[in-house]
Amino acid sequence: MKKILLFIFLTMGLVSCSQEEVSIGFGDMSALQEAEVNYELVTVARGDVKETFSGLSVGAFPRISTDYSFAREMTINEVYFTINENIEAGELIVEFDTDLIDQEILLKEYEVDMEQIAYDEMKKAAYSPEALRIKAIDLEIVKLELDSLYEERKTYFVYAPTRGYIQQGRLIKGGKYAPMTRIFNFANNEVFNMSSYNGLKMSQYHNVQIGDKVSMDYNGGTIEAWVSYISVNQSGEGQFYFETRDQVEVGDKMLYMLYPEARFVDLIEEDVIYVPNHVLRNNIKDYVELYQDGVKRIRYVRLGTRGFDENGQMVTQIIGGLREGEEVISKRLE
Repeated sequence: MKKILLFIFLTMGLVSCSQEEVSIGFGDMSALQEAEVNYELVTVARGDVKETFSGLSVGAFPRISTDYSFAREMTINEVYFTINENIEAGELIVEFDTDLIDQEILLKEYEVDMEQIAYDEMKKAAYSPEALRIKAIDLEIVKLELDSLYEERKTYFVYAPTRGYIQQGRLIKGGKYAPMTRIFNFANNEVFNMSSYNGLKMSQYHNVQIGDKVSMDYNGGTIEAWVSYISVNQSGEGQFYFETRDQVEVGDKMLYMLYPEARFVDLIEEDVIYVPNHVLRNNIKDYVELYQDGVKRIRYVRLGTRGFDENGQMVTQIIGGLREGEEVISKRLE
């Protein structure tokens, strides 16, 4: 980077500059003399920084989803909802043809009746206790089989267990589905997982732990969530996962992106130096620009926690590279 900048300075006929070392070990990368240029400057401040998770995209997806399949071949009799259509808890989603199982139930009811009659006749005829015990077991077995058919028939009418939507599936009236084939997937629209994109600089969130509460402002409302998982790789980059029980409107999408302003509740870095986020630059490394005595300098900095100061301004803690009271360039004034 020094060679590139030096080449630019020489070809433009400008004056090259020397490095300035600072006591905390971070030196200026370069300096550039500029004539009659004005900048708006901000001062490196000291105070408390309330941690935030802001300006980052967050994917939201159902934490609970259920596959629907059956142990026998099924035929759809009626479909009441399509994929991605919002469904309220208790609403009928799909109805399967019951002709075959109804026939099985009739046969099993007849079998139960016959077993009951046979048992009663044996009892009247004073059969031995052992014989009656065995017959009673046979009667109980067919009754249980009949109850099982009754319960299975109920599953032919699929009702939404919660508020949600059909996430995947091909529901066609009259369609036939082989045994154990996933017919559709129902997504719970009441409990969500949310995750940040991968590649966050996790050093900026070193105080965050699993279970920490987050308040996210989105679409004019507030979503409350909790950190459910944190992943970090060897390079110090990672990803947050959040869990929320708030109902989040998904419209017609099963997976979507939010851009919330998320604040970690009660996570505060006390008495640290910081700068507004908009003064930070990055070109492989993080840096700020300074302007002193007509000289513009670029200085590398080491960043800490991101958050808000007491005035609600988005700021980032400075761990190294700047001192309290120094001034950095906010923007160039025309």
